[in-house]
Amino acid sequence: KVRFTQKDDGSLLVSGENPAKAEYELYYKTGLNQLSGIRLEVLPDDSLGAKGPGRTPHGNFVLNEVRVYASPSPDFDNDTLKLLALGQASANHSQKDWPAKNAIDGKGGAGTKGTGWAIGNRYGMPHTLDITLAKPLAIERGIHLHIVLDQEYGSQHTIGRFRMTARTGHF
Repeated sequence: KVRFTQKDDGSLLVSGENPAKAEYELYYKTGLNQLSGIRLEVLPDDSLGAKGPGRTPHGNFVLNEVRVYASPSPDFDNDTLKLLALGQASANHSQKDWPAKNAIDGKGGAGTKGTGWAIGNRYGMPHTLDITLAKPLAIERGIHLHIVLDQEYGSQHTIGRFRMTARTGHF
């Protein structure tokens, strides 16, 4: 079984079973009334091959698709859950042919290697993926997020340590 352990810095370290493919589903109460985007930080860790941030022996991963849902309710019921349109994605580093924008292009996952974001040749160091919403979101009662990180590339190209941050304003 895949396990997530929260570290002191708020990041999550993935351990346990290391499947070929994975879909991480995360639920957050943001404490925000407005949202303009999210930041995904992938982080190195001594427990990962090549210090990660991926779970492959060489430290890479492929993030095929990011989906962000929002709700005013912490119950995430189908009546209030809304899939958000994503606008742009940028990263501090992207592997050749695996740019940040591919993580939100709608072509990743679904049982195929598809497209995605990867960090090849820059292992063992932190990287960021900044995703802006197509239009800012405002929910007066507060924003609860359900974020899906789809990793369908195979060969254990999954993220090993990461931290999510909800953003307001510009990146």
